[in-house]
Amino acid sequence: MTLLTTLQQNLQGGARLYYVIGPNSGWTDPTAAEIKAGQLSGGGTATAAGNDAAPTSTTTYDFAAASGLTAATNYRVAFVWSDGTSDSNVNVSSSFTTSAGASSNADVATTGGSGTFSGSAQTNATATLAATGGSGTFAGSAQTNATATLAVTGGSGTFAGTASSPAVVTLGATGDSGTFAGSAGASTGASVAATGGSGTFAGSAFTATTATLGATGGSGTFSGSASSNPALNVSASITGGSGVAAIVAAGIVVSRPPIFLPPLPLPRATATDYDRQLQQALRGWADQAQKIINDLASRIP
Repeated sequence: MTLLTTLQQNLQGGARLYYVIGPNSGWTDPTAAEIKAGQLSGGGTATAAGNDAAPTSTTTYDFAAASGLTAATNYRVAFVWSDGTSDSNVNVSSSFTTSAGASSNADVATTGGSGTFSGSAQTNATATLAATGGSGTFAGSAQTNATATLAVTGGSGTFAGTASSPAVVTLGATGDSGTFAGSAGASTGASVAATGGSGTFAGSAFTATTATLGATGGSGTFSGSASSNPALNVSASITGGSGVAAIVAAGIVVSRPPIFLPPLPLPRATATDYDRQLQQALRGWADQAQKIINDLASRIP
């Protein structure tokens, strides 16, 4: 829907206002006859076209019937007045851009497909990509400011996906006998999981609080890495797998206190006094060093 202003000079009733909309790229102004035929310059097909009863005075005209335009794309609109006998001059708008699309929810899903599914979803609220029962290939990416989810269930082919969200990110494959690969990144929670897969699973998860990587029942290969900061809520696991498991969990922080040793006493007048003072200092150092070792041992998980 495009909002334009057109100047009508008291042309009388019975006339129509015709319009065509086309891409701004490569635009050439069409003729009045082409516009009335719903065509772009040279007879090309318009992205949108139509006509309405022409207003009889200066007014703001709303092309409410225009449809089929692509989000975030540059267009022009050309329009002409005609009473069936006479035509006005052709009027052409400057380039305008359609809105970026939905800002709430985006969903892409296929059910029972035996071929290939690929899709991407982007939204300010929730983005979901899902394939159920597919025996082919699924690939997708989801990005959102709130929640992003990628999932495949029952597929015997391949699943690959990425999800990015500052809140919650989930990548999951269930019952897949093929290959699953995924990465998840979030500032709060990130998880990558495969259940029942007999093929290969590889994934990585990164988050500032919680990172989880899991494969259950897989008979193939699982490899994954999890990174979290601060050093808590980091886990990586495989259950029931008969293949290979390679796990890396990062984020453990061990701090070491500074070492303070007692000062070495100054020598006394005789060699015997000096020897006695030195032995006392050495025993003090040994006691202090043992305390530091015990303290470090208690801090390492």
